[in-house]
Amino acid sequence: MRLFLAINLPNEIKKKLSELQKELPEDGLKKVLPENIHLTLRFFGGVSDKELPKIIRPLNTLSFEPFTMKIKGVGVFPNQDYIRVVWTGCESAELFSLGEQISTLLKGKEDQEFSPHITLSRVRKRINIPSFLEKYKDVEIGEFTVSKIDLMQSFLKKGFPPKYEIISSFPER
Repeated sequence: MRLFLAINLPNEIKKKLSELQKELPEDGLKKVLPENIHLTLRFFGGVSDKELPKIIRPLNTLSFEPFTMKIKGVGVFPNQDYIRVVWTGCESAELFSLGEQISTLLKGKEDQEFSPHITLSRVRKRINIPSFLEKYKDVEIGEFTVSKIDLMQSFLKKGFPPKYEIISSFPER
């Protein structure tokens, strides 16, 4: 199973991000489908059925108060001279403490640096989008309340966009 931990976004936020994507060039980009837009908290990659409880068990102890997350601004990874990902930002002090709690609970599961962002597009060939980046660097997309995170499974099929399915949510309320 190909798994990741995510914050799924409300449809109204996804719709606004989809509108923003329309201003990106068509050539050389693979835009994330609106229904697939999410914030990845941790990517696990391939996980066997046997390993799954080692992820779910610690996450069942996850505890956090609902918090507000603001979606704001755009940027790129790694830099404007060599763009591989176009993203929008996430602002919330609680998001970092949630990321730290997840890292603590999943210790020994290949710690990853937490850089909260929502991928809008992956770049397949060189693009130049300085006007887009300048125009939307401080754009406010919206905010919403985060009350749970989802363990997601992605299904990949060559020639088709990925499909995502929620396996479990934490905390379960």
